[in-house]
Amino acid sequence: MHKIPKQFHPLFWDYNANTLDTGKYKSFIIERILEKGTKESVIWILNSFPHKDIRNVLLHSTNLTERTTHFWNLILNERDSL
Repeated sequence: MHKIPKQFHPLFWDYNANTLDTGKYKSFIIERILEKGTKESVIWILNSFPHKDIRNVLLHSTNLTERTTHFWNLILNERDSL
């Protein structure tokens, strides 16, 4: 089980972040960080999860706001073109 780094635990205030397996709950973790995370936490997910998993969350999540989805699609598309 991979764990969420301690500095990001406050983003998961409503869960026991020590028990959130990054494999089993990857979509939830990605959603939460894209919606409420810091720059550092976003860098962590970009380095910790396959790009296709992040894209999949953006395409299929019903928990992200429309604004967040559009923002991250723009950012990730720009990043891919570099």
